Amino acid sequence: MDKIVRNIGIIFVFAGCITVTASAVESNVPHSTARPLVVGTPCTTSVSQKEIGFLLAGGSPETRRKMTDPAFRKQQFDDLRRMFAIACQAVKDGFADESDSGAVLKLMEIGVIAQEYDRITSKTSGATQYEWITTEQIEEFYGDRQNLTDFENFQALQKRKSPEETQDGPEARREFAVMMIAYRESLERANELPADFRERTDFAVRAQQAQYLNRLYSERVLAPKTKATDAEIDAYIAARPQYSTVAKRNRAEGILKRALAGENFAVLARTNSEDPGSKAAGGLYENVVPGTFIDDIETAALRLAPGEIARQLVESSFGFHIVKLERKGETRDANGKLGMTFDVRHILISTMVKESNSPAAREIPVREFVRNTIEDEREKLAMDAIVKANPVTIAGEAPNATKKPAPRKK
Repeated sequence: MDKIVRNIGIIFVFAGCITVTASAVESNVPHSTARPLVVGTPCTTSVSQKEIGFLLAGGSPETRRKMTDPAFRKQQFDDLRRMFAIACQAVKDGFADESDSGAVLKLMEIGVIAQEYDRITSKTSGATQYEWITTEQIEEFYGDRQNLTDFENFQALQKRKSPEETQDGPEARREFAVMMIAYRESLERANELPADFRERTDFAVRAQQAQYLNRLYSERVLAPKTKATDAEIDAYIAARPQYSTVAKRNRAEGILKRALAGENFAVLARTNSEDPGSKAAGGLYENVVPGTFIDDIETAALRLAPGEIARQLVESSFGFHIVKLERKGETRDANGKLGMTFDVRHILISTMVKESNSPAAREIPVREFVRNTIEDEREKLAMDAIVKANPVTIAGEAPNATKKPAPRKK
């Protein structure tokens, strides 16, 4: 699920507009507001040139520079399209109609508008928000019983959804009050605000709501749909010899036989091990504290007597290990306290593979690589289907249609 959420995240940032996170909003949901909301639905089917301008204005100079690159620009537009398409699919599937989700979406609108109003009216000094709202205004706000009920309702919602993030006490009461006061004042002063205030906040709200719906949809629908089982991973590897670990196991077995036959273990490690952390030291790790090493190797090592080599290979997510225990006893730590430690040597024949063909790509366990490959393929199919079912047009895109050839001269 995290991978899906990461893939649909766009680089564009509303620096001064979208700053209310989903978790923060979930803790600030009233059941009533002073005025009707601006946004009717969090489903966006088109993004105008002006809205692209809002995105770029909130982005970093580096992002604006990169947007001149057609490939980078296309990637950003594709990410934006996927984000809004998934949000529309979530709306179709009833996510926005759920009681708690509807409350979160409502408060996202209030929170974004309140913060943007606070920002553009230049009432904020430094990093402190809503400092222009007085203690007397907050006391007056809570003098209305309905406002106090709203505060209690959003506290209850947060405890249901994010109990570990729930804030109680005067600060929580203040945060709720100042947001609502700023929001209501923005409605009262609507005719005095800059012309593009409504357009900017409307788009910011829809983008914020879309991100929230993306997270919900990814957790509940996309992640279960794209998840690869162990049986599917086994079948994928079996059908593709390049991912088989048989040859590497055979190589490790051969080295194990040589070690058991008496060859110098440290020399074998220096010439064969694929662990960069211990290869030069002959495979040696010293003063290892139990519980801090690779579980499989530690378990195998602590079953041995000092100087003994495990007679079977140890397999981990990194590959195949030949293990030798050198020492087991007590060592004083930096504070002079005695504790059990051990010295172990190992030879690793790695089964790790690179995530991509890039030289800078990191190596990961083969099963993790295959799992990612299967899930990426399924995710792409799922995403393509959602985007097709929920078309989103973005101004400024290069046309997809191929250019017609010029007619031949007669």
